[in-house]
Amino acid sequence: MRVPEVWFPVRRDKAHGTDDLVEASFLKGCNAMGNMDVFVSHVLDLLKDFGSVTAKPMFGGHGIYRDGIIFAIVVKGALYLKADDTTRSRFTKKGLTRFTYLRKGKECAMSYYLVPEEALEDRDELCDWSREAFEAALRSRK
Repeated sequence: MRVPEVWFPVRRDKAHGTDDLVEASFLKGCNAMGNMDVFVSHVLDLLKDFGSVTAKPMFGGHGIYRDGIIFAIVVKGALYLKADDTTRSRFTKKGLTRFTYLRKGKECAMSYYLVPEEALEDRDELCDWSREAFEAALRSRK
């Protein structure tokens, strides 16, 4: 049986309203049912130097927590980080898309943005982005 290739959206093509896709090489060899768990494990492994980071299943995806505070979500095989007015421009300058979902036929946007592709392969880079996301999560609690 052939293992399906797994691709993740990483940046929005504004002219065409589509996402560019990159192959998630770290998922090769995984079965389709285990892909989400393998991806979440990969993210947690990259974040092991960021502190006590855990994942909890939620709404068909996973919440990523540090010290009990959610700062990231994994949905449909993509990692999104919390943003606020202080950090949003860092995401938008790189063309990273905001997490949206449909509710009663209307698109709803949350304050989470796709992580840059390069951060999924670089522990220090992901920790840097996650630190800002965690700080945004802390600010949103006030």
